[in-house]
Parts: sequence; structure tokens; C-alpha cells
Amino acid sequence: MIAADRPKTVRANVHLPPRPASNGHTPLASVVIPTYNRAQFIGRAVGSALGQTLQDIEVIVVDDGSRDATASVVREIDDGRVRYMKLDRRTGGGRARNVGIAAARAEWVAFLDSDDEWLPAKLEAQFDRASMHGRAEDAIVPCGAYRQDANGPRRVHLRRDLPEGEVLDSLLLSDHPADDHGFWLTTSALLVKRRSLLAVDGFDETLPSFQEFDLLLRLARASHRVLPVDEALMIKHDHLMGRIGTDPIAKLRGFLRVTRSWRRFVVGRLGAAAYDRWVSSRTERIRAMHERRLDELASAAARGEALRYVMAMSPHAAWGRRHLLRALAVAVAPGRSASRAGALSE
Repeated sequence: MIAADRPKTVRANVHLPPRPASNGHTPLASVVIPTYNRAQFIGRAVGSALGQTLQDIEVIVVDDGSRDATASVVREIDDGRVRYMKLDRRTGGGRARNVGIAAARAEWVAFLDSDDEWLPAKLEAQFDRASMHGRAEDAIVPCGAYRQDANGPRRVHLRRDLPEGEVLDSLLLSDHPADDHGFWLTTSALLVKRRSLLAVDGFDETLPSFQEFDLLLRLARASHRVLPVDEALMIKHDHLMGRIGTDPIAKLRGFLRVTRSWRRFVVGRLGAAAYDRWVSSRTERIRAMHERRLDELASAAARGEALRYVMAMSPHAAWGRRHLLRALAVAVAPGRSASRAGALSE
């Protein structure tokens, strides 16, 4: 693809603090943790990074303008490997991660969302996997993941068949990247060379979601290969506090932006029919997320919130008569589920 066709990364101005002197030692990995108002979770995330069997790391917490006690929690952690950086205002996870990448001292960068958690052997297993590859500089090293319920200890192993090797066409053709089980795409599972991230301009800071997917498309297009660790070594915690990953509106807005920016490339590589399938399969999955969210509101008899949700969702896609009736039925009839409303609208 010629340079003019390349999706652009637009960044807000950011003033980075100087990277600290390494005192003759560079850590093996820089762990970048973006956070916003996660005081109740950030200690767990940082602790899981510091508790890795691979101890030669630095942990960079990039606070995206939190207004809670996040700063106090991080500053109370008595470990010289932790660096805390606060941005003046909230601008999104993409910018926070890019700030962390810019400040990182290590050759390898791993990401950890502040409400996620690593198991102790995560980084060591990824470094072992990378060492098996003759061209480690071109490696993307994900691990498997668990999802843990908010109300109990139940864990679900989300993926057991992580893709391997050249994955560009797989990302464009398979159903995995946008479904609920495609968590190798989450940043918390990834280990990547810092130079690789800089070479593709890091995360697109204009995207409200699908930032990981867009980044991986650009890495894959640049001939990076996936070297997976199939063992589940990170935990996605479900919780009641809002997160982009479970916000269908943000998911839809981000996906529509990604598909528009990649349309010319996908059509040129795979054809218009493949592009249409790429868009429709993932849009349907986001619709399913939309209906699950409505079911949650229906269970809580939250009529006002359901109606506001429908109003916010409606400008972003033509859901069609069936989906609209489901949404309205939930909004006006507390206690009715989206699935039941769907049966009535057939």
C-alpha cells in the first residue's frame, strides 16, 4: 500500500518528562499501565506486574487525568521500579499508552489495563516464547486469558487456539478479532518490541475503541509474526464500573472508524465481497453486545437508562426494525428482555 493510503494517526500535543537515566542498566521489559479513576483496582494491577517471576522490569503508570485517589494509591507502592506519570486532562487510553511507550526504557513493552491482572509467570513465558524465534524483533507475543466474574471466583478460559505466524488475512477474514472470545487482541495480553510500536506510530489516539485491533493490523501489515503463548496468564475482571470493552456504543463507533480507514486496503487485498463480510460479521457481534446490555437494563427495570441508551445508540447504525423494536420494548417495558422483545417483533 502506498504511503498516501495509510490510515493516519493523529495525536494531541503531549509534553513528556525526560526518560530517566538507566544508571548503566536497562530493564528487560517496560510495563505500561494506562489508568483513569481506577483507585480501587490499580493496586492489584501494579502488584501483579511487580509480582512477576521475571523481576527485571519497570512499571510505568500513566494516569489519564484521574480525579479519584489513583495517584495516592500508586505513590504508596514502595518499589523503585514503579514510575507514575499524570496527564493534565483525560484524552483516552490510546494517548496514555503512547506516552508510556515514549517513556519506556526497555527493548520490550508489555501493556496492562488497570482493571486487569497478570498471573506470575506471564512475562517469563512470553520471553521464553520470543527466544524461540530467530527474528524476535518482528514478534508479537500474546498470551491466553481468563475472564473472571465480578460476583465470584468463576474463571473462563477465553481462547485456546491463538493464531500464529503471519496473521494479517486471519485478522481480516476470521470472526475472532471482534467477538467476546478474541482476547488475544487485548493490550493486556501483548508483548511487543518498542521499536516495532514506534515504527507503526503506536496507537491511533482518535479511536474510541478497537485500538488494539487497528494496531495489530498495522503490525501484521508490516510483516510482524504472532508467537502465541496458549496458556491463560492474564485475567479480565468483569466489574460494574464502565469500561470501553463492554460499551457497545464505543465499540461500534471505533469499529466503524477502523473499517472506513482500512476499506481501500482490504478491498485491494481481498476484494469488495470480503470487505463486506468483514464489516457485517463484526457489526452483528456488536449488535449482540447491544442486546445484552439492554437485557441487563431490563433485569434492573431501569427504564430511563434504557431509553437514554437507545437514544445514544440510534445515530451510530441502522439497526433495522427488529433491533429497534427490541430496544424500545426494553425501554418502555421494564422487566422485558431484549431477546423476548425480539420474539415479539418477528
